[in-house]
This record gives sequence, structure tokens and C-alpha cells, in this order.
Amino acid sequence: QAGATNDELTPVNTTTTATSTEKSANQSDAGTGEAEEVKTNERTENKAPNRKTKEETANIVSILTFQWLSQMFVTGYKQALQLHDLDFLRDRDRSQALVEKFNVEWDQQVTRYRNKEIAAPSVPRALLRAFGAPFYVAIVLKLCQDVIVFANPTFLQFYLQAMYDDNRQFQYIWSGAMFGAAVLNTIVLQ
Repeated sequence: QAGATNDELTPVNTTTTATSTEKSANQSDAGTGEAEEVKTNERTENKAPNRKTKEETANIVSILTFQWLSQMFVTGYKQALQLHDLDFLRDRDRSQALVEKFNVEWDQQVTRYRNKEIAAPSVPRALLRAFGAPFYVAIVLKLCQDVIVFANPTFLQFYLQAMYDDNRQFQYIWSGAMFGAAVLNTIVLQ
């Protein structure tokens, strides 16, 4: 992209909702199974903004234990899952919202390139700016989890030393530390 010209780099229009190829496919395939599948997808997508997903309406215990998925698991156990068995996506997870988020960052990259602030627009940089924040938080949580995993054997060593020295007070302290580390590890991983 270093040799790209200003004419090749144009901001993306984010206001379109359906492409002309999708519309023509619906019209030309009328009566076929493919057209029926497209109509089913449209019905599923059209009802999404009016309702909340099961995940959005679930309480904290249901979210932590994935209980909000249990009905789908039961259905999948009894029969093969079909499209109508699946819940729709949250608004923030839908492709339209994700594309708009990326396009905002890409347009900023193109504007900065045109203003000669950067050498060339960068897709990886736009992706990181648009979607990187959750990954940065995940990196910190993963590092904490790694420290906790290595702390537990150390706590066990101190506990065994306290047992050998017959020091009951430190036995309770180190066993509590091991339990606390295991609980904290579960919370960080969740």
C-alpha cells in the first residue's frame, strides 16, 4: 500500500444495508431453496433490533455458568440445530456495527495519509484501533492468571514447610492463600 495514490484510497460508505447483488439474488432465485434461505435470514435479522438476546437478559449467575445457553444445548442434544434454533446476535456483534467501527478508523487512516501525517494507511493499525481494547484487557488478565498459576506451587511449598515445622497458624494461612489463588484464578479466567 505504500505506492497507493489518493484516488485509490477512498473512504468507505457505511450507510448501505443491503447490496444490489443480494437484492438481485432474491429476485432471480424466487421459488428455489436458496431464495427461501435468504428470506429466513432476513426474517431472523429483521427481528433482532426489537428484542434482546438471551445473553443480554440473563442474570450474573446465568452468565458466569453459561446457563443461558442450556436450552440450545438441550435442543442440540435432541436434534441437529437449525438456523431458527439459534439466537440472533447482539447489536454490537452484528457485522454492520463492526464494519462501521472499522470504517471510522480506516477513514481516519486515509485522512492522515492525505494530510501527510503517516507514510501509508495501515489495515492492521485500523483493526487494532477499532477492536484492540478487549485484547489489551485480555493480555493483562492472562498475565495475572499466569502469575497466579505459578504462585500456587510456591504456596504449597510454604504450607508443607509449615507442616514440617508443626506451625498450625502458618498452615491455615498458606492453605487459605492456595484457596484464594484458585478462586482468583477462576475469576480472572472467566
